Amino acid sequence: SYLSIISVRPDSIAVSPLTATVAAGASQQFTAIAYDERGNAVSPKGIIWTTTYGQITSDGLYTSPASPAAALVMAHIGNVYAVGYINSAAGATATSLDISPVNAVMRVGESRQFTVIAYDSNGIQVALPTVATWSAVNGSVNSTGLFTAYPASPGLATLKVFSGTLSKEITLLITE
Repeated sequence: SYLSIISVRPDSIAVSPLTATVAAGASQQFTAIAYDERGNAVSPKGIIWTTTYGQITSDGLYTSPASPAAALVMAHIGNVYAVGYINSAAGATATSLDISPVNAVMRVGESRQFTVIAYDSNGIQVALPTVATWSAVNGSVNSTGLFTAYPASPGLATLKVFSGTLSKEITLLITE
């Protein structure tokens, strides 16, 4: 008899907890659960963790800096992303949103991860009012901000994000 080893590429990832409030200098453990195309949990190998503010280890331990602010925690394997949200213990109110990267030029059929960041009236990064929802024209976007340009549609595309009563829209150039 033979033993077959099958490498399963995850179809989606979920980050837990989805939202956490972390005080200055405190830590929060995040975990990632990967799923195959049938929704079965698979062992996540090679997950890369990143954050927009603070520090995160290769095993998902987030540490807030001395000046806490809202942040995103991202886990990804290849082109599969999941996002968690860090709320500042300070509790400032968001008044505007930004999408990053801002000036994206993409090829038809290309995918790129976009992130949303909320700011208060002083321009300080704060927590998103609610979980972000995305929409797109001339492309598709998933719940984590992964935008894919339509394969046969060069020209302009629009990417929009909503959180609470706030929204932000950017225009993308799609080339052949």
